[in-house]
Amino acid sequence: MILIIVLLLGCEPPFDTNPSAEDSYFNLTASHSIERIVDYGLIHLEWSEISVENFQAYRLEAKSDIAEAWIAKAQVADIMQVTYTDTVFDDENMAYRIGIVDTDENVRWAETSIVVPKTTSLIIPDDLKSIQGAISHDLIDDGDSVLVDSGRYWTALTIIGKDILIKARDGFEETILIPAPPLRPDTAVRVVTISSGILEGFTITMGEPSHANPGGGIFLGGTGLVRNCFITENRSYGIGGGVFLTDRGRLYNNIIYANEGYQGGSGIYILNGHGEVINNTLFDNGVTVSGSVDSLLMLNNIIVNRFGPDLVLSDILTETDFLVDYSLFRPYSGLGANNISGDPEFIDFGAEDFDLDENSPCINAGHPAAQYSNRDGSRNTMGAFGGPHGE
Repeated sequence: MILIIVLLLGCEPPFDTNPSAEDSYFNLTASHSIERIVDYGLIHLEWSEISVENFQAYRLEAKSDIAEAWIAKAQVADIMQVTYTDTVFDDENMAYRIGIVDTDENVRWAETSIVVPKTTSLIIPDDLKSIQGAISHDLIDDGDSVLVDSGRYWTALTIIGKDILIKARDGFEETILIPAPPLRPDTAVRVVTISSGILEGFTITMGEPSHANPGGGIFLGGTGLVRNCFITENRSYGIGGGVFLTDRGRLYNNIIYANEGYQGGSGIYILNGHGEVINNTLFDNGVTVSGSVDSLLMLNNIIVNRFGPDLVLSDILTETDFLVDYSLFRPYSGLGANNISGDPEFIDFGAEDFDLDENSPCINAGHPAAQYSNRDGSRNTMGAFGGPHGE
């Protein structure tokens, strides 16, 4: 007779994989010396020295404070290794967990989290050479800034999906955006495409998009805002030589000078626009308004086009469609009751100086509401240098 004996062995884990809060012999700590991330930061992790039967590996995972899933970072097969340095490229707070794993895939976890200092701005060219690279960088989130030092930047910018500020620190006289590098003068490119955030303080010039695309200098839509810029010598074989504006795009305190739009709107072409055009100076180019423009607001502007009409309404629009008021231009009847016409008396437009002479009829002639007041508290002055965003 053959006797068969079967032994049933229980598969108990070699350690408690769900310890109580008091049982803390396996811990994970995180530390860093990061003050501000530009390229990357290092986070030092260290865990307790323990041993288990049938050890397989330490399993390290991480996730940012806005992520839901854990991401594998490392598998450490050496039971004597109890440290690891993680490299982070963003300024999000991090959570980490280290698991000690046996050959049966039983895991005991220890977790920790750490605060990463926020990088709220990148400086060009000190931090990064490329303005577009900074705009697209993971470090730059809503509310952050890209600050640009003076210089000529051969670049075309796309600002979409981030509510950020891109600002020339020394103003438009010192900071110039040109889309084509000197060795490629035939390149047909728009300078700026923006549908969110703020672009402030640049000269925007030499834009010329291909195939009669609108907006030689700027294509402005969404909730984008362009302010305190000098927009000059851009060209579109379509519409909007200086700026093509649609949706809720906004223009504040810009000088728009000597642009060309061959099918309309040499300075600005507004199509289906519902935003704001406030305290701008246009010289030697005009404005065309077309399409659905309910709630479009045009206030405190100076429009002087020596080579054509100042303002063109390309479709049948009425004063109830939009408001243009407290501005200097050759007016249409039926548009705002407070517009004026005549010579704005620039200091020296031949030298591209569009400051107003002390006797200008535009001084303190803008909208009287406090929200439009000049920075010194006086009533709004028409043109690019008046209002709360002017000089």
